Amino acid sequence: MTEASICRAKDNTISSVKVPLVFVPGVMGSRLKFKAGSSTGQCWDPDSKSWRMLHWVWIGADRARKSLDVDNEVEVMTIPWWTSESLSDDELLRGWAGASWDSYGDFFSYMGRRGKWRSLRNPLYVWGYDWRKDILKSGDDLAKYIQSGKGPLQSEDASSCIIVTHSMGGLVARAALRQHPDLEAKVLGVIHVVQPVFGATTLYRRFLTGTLTLDGGAPFAMILGNTGPKFSQIVSGLPGPIQLLPSNLYAQRCEKAGVRWLTTTRFGDAHQKTYEAFGSVYDVYTRGHRTHPPGIIRDDLPPDVSKEIQKKLIDQVKRMQIVHETLANYRLVDRTWSIYGTGKPTDTVEHFDLPPEKILVDVIPCGEVATVLPYGVNDQGNKVYIKQGHDVDMMGWDEGRSRPKTGEGTVPDLSASGLFPGEKHDLHGTFTTADLTKKHQFVSCDIEHEPACKDPYVANRILELVDAIVGSRECEK
Repeated sequence: MTEASICRAKDNTISSVKVPLVFVPGVMGSRLKFKAGSSTGQCWDPDSKSWRMLHWVWIGADRARKSLDVDNEVEVMTIPWWTSESLSDDELLRGWAGASWDSYGDFFSYMGRRGKWRSLRNPLYVWGYDWRKDILKSGDDLAKYIQSGKGPLQSEDASSCIIVTHSMGGLVARAALRQHPDLEAKVLGVIHVVQPVFGATTLYRRFLTGTLTLDGGAPFAMILGNTGPKFSQIVSGLPGPIQLLPSNLYAQRCEKAGVRWLTTTRFGDAHQKTYEAFGSVYDVYTRGHRTHPPGIIRDDLPPDVSKEIQKKLIDQVKRMQIVHETLANYRLVDRTWSIYGTGKPTDTVEHFDLPPEKILVDVIPCGEVATVLPYGVNDQGNKVYIKQGHDVDMMGWDEGRSRPKTGEGTVPDLSASGLFPGEKHDLHGTFTTADLTKKHQFVSCDIEHEPACKDPYVANRILELVDAIVGSRECEK
């Protein structure tokens, strides 16, 4: 792709090329119907703000673990839940109902309904998928879909397509291209929005603190588990989400930036010295949660499932390392673009003022109600009382130190910018098609993670990129 050919993208000849768009949603952004139990409303449907999602709020961690487990077969929904939005038959066939309309509907309408000419030239396909699955397996499924009889290429009699992704969808798209070199020639470009290229530290923190209201509100916290033990139970059978834990490449980027991805202090020395996590992140993950530094293998799970969950998580970490090393910093060279956000408090470098490894309690009678006071014994043999909520349940997590304004609320910019380290251009800046040879990564201080695709500047920049990519293809013929 040369600068000269891109500059010619303003020619009207680009209208003769049909290049379908394939949108890949982020984690939990696809609407799933469980084949077993669906008659009782067992669905994962973010568009249903009533009973379908309330089901996951009230059933408890153990039932949620069993129900959500990746071994339970699902299918992507093909009928919309919402009643206010009418989808055409063509839009239904292209999969628009398979992803959350609440998260992506505005984007779908913007990209897929901008006049007859554009909808014919760049018909929008939406690939809803089982986000619970291993990312490499999802990538394999995406590659097969794109080239299948129901996929965009054969359906539109097109020779190539453009992939647009949100969040984890970026990892899935990269996995598809990484594992299927034959697909590379059929993809003109890939546009990623808020992709956790090297993972997200917020996921590691949730194994210790549980999902907090700052992670997306109280209902979301209850669905995913609002304590460390509950969160560990629920996600233990979800390879895809677990593979969003930070990789070694994230730890290395932190080091180059002069920080450590994980720091701690010890109760024993009164939190006087700060310790930095060294070595492989995977070695950290497979440690117990009471160790120093803490891992994600908890010993306070329900006794009847504790060993099963611990083993499953250790196996998940082993598989995750393979996935991370397979993807690494792979991208479709000269045909990849990235949009990310910064300026919002985001888990970036986790810090914990750890409680004692052994927690004791004093029980003080007070009428009919006893007061329970947790405490630990420090290195000097002194008894020190601690707070149940922050010190014990939250593992002494320091929100202020852990969440600087260096991301879009979920993915830190050290991860999101990983495909083009050191490159960033203002999303709101002036853009010409000729700039594509120089500008591949755009950043904004205004976007947030989940609704990123709703942002009009994001959608407009993607539209401009699509026009330029298609134009360059036409000029090279």
